Amino acid sequence: MREDRTAELYLYYRGCLDAHFWLPVFFLYFNELVEVPQVLLIEAVYYASIVTLEIPSGYFSDRFGRRFTLLIATTCLVGSFSAFFFASGIESLFMGQVLLAAGLAFNSGTDTSLHYDSLAASGRRSEYAQREGIVARNGLFIGAFAALVGGLAGAYSLRIAYGLSILSALGALLAVLLMREPSRAECAHPEFLGQLKDCLSYLKKKPIAWIFSLVVLMTILNHIPYMFYQPYLKELVLGMSLESLSTPVLTGLVAAASLIIASIVASRTIEITQKFGTVTTLLSAALIQTVIIGLMAIVINPMIALIILLRAVPRALMMAPINVCLVPRIPSSKRATYLSIQSLVGRISFAAYLLMMSWITTDSTSSTWAAIQLPLIVGFGMGIGGLLLLFTLSRNLGLDQQSKDSG
Repeated sequence: MREDRTAELYLYYRGCLDAHFWLPVFFLYFNELVEVPQVLLIEAVYYASIVTLEIPSGYFSDRFGRRFTLLIATTCLVGSFSAFFFASGIESLFMGQVLLAAGLAFNSGTDTSLHYDSLAASGRRSEYAQREGIVARNGLFIGAFAALVGGLAGAYSLRIAYGLSILSALGALLAVLLMREPSRAECAHPEFLGQLKDCLSYLKKKPIAWIFSLVVLMTILNHIPYMFYQPYLKELVLGMSLESLSTPVLTGLVAAASLIIASIVASRTIEITQKFGTVTTLLSAALIQTVIIGLMAIVINPMIALIILLRAVPRALMMAPINVCLVPRIPSSKRATYLSIQSLVGRISFAAYLLMMSWITTDSTSSTWAAIQLPLIVGFGMGIGGLLLLFTLSRNLGLDQQSKDSG
């Protein structure tokens, strides 16, 4: 069946998409061309671009199909990494960020919706939870390999990591070209504003609203160590007079090790969730990331650098449980739009955080460490506040009850 083929191609698609060769060097690469405050501004532009594209892309997916939407996503990613590869200044970086935002926005929600729809169409809906765990595990393992290769290549030239990323994006594009649109139940599609209203109405349900709030918080928290571990390690190397140690190699090793650890956790995520419950698992993910951010904010120290190896564990803990709880609760005809709204709010929140931090660090700081310490302190405070609120609202959510797709 074509749905079976599409479901299997989805695994290859996600593998190519998760090969982030650029991940361990992007901050270092940007910082070669512009100063730290401008790097933060460029990142804010990326998240602001997603604000513009996230919800329309979700509606586009629900209205016009998963495969067509992913074709747009992968084409934009090829263009993005090409712009970065040939970048010579801030204008090229801005262009690359806008295309990257478009690629990830059109992928967001559509990828897992295509996975679920293709399994449901072939009578394999019960495999979704297990396969999402496999996707999370494989993606982190592939990401670890790509980070290691990207870091090693970055020791020669940071630009090479983006050349390798072009190849991985082309692989994802090829996988989508070989897919077929999964059949779905015929549903009436309301106009754009009607679709938004319908999707927002799901937030009246306490379990969905709680997950929504947690995803927004974790979007911010997960990205803070991701943003700042590269300059943190650079300062560590300088502070210990280890200039002979290549920073890109170190950041690549740290990224690879952190993703390998996370892949091991991801392979046990469903088992962990069944043992301890969804709420406990998700709150634990938020607590781990908050602690990592707090420790990074205190001092630059080799022991804390080792703790940074755990930075991808929270994402590994939360990905599959959130999809398993949320995706079946949202009808297929509205799922990508809803997931785009959820992703949008998280990303615009992080964009606001980055924009605020870029303003604060523009004139008031004189070193890289001073430039990154304040954002880490602010992030730690946000984590503590968000955890307390989510814990208070976590009673009787019923997230571990099996839900059926109403689409």
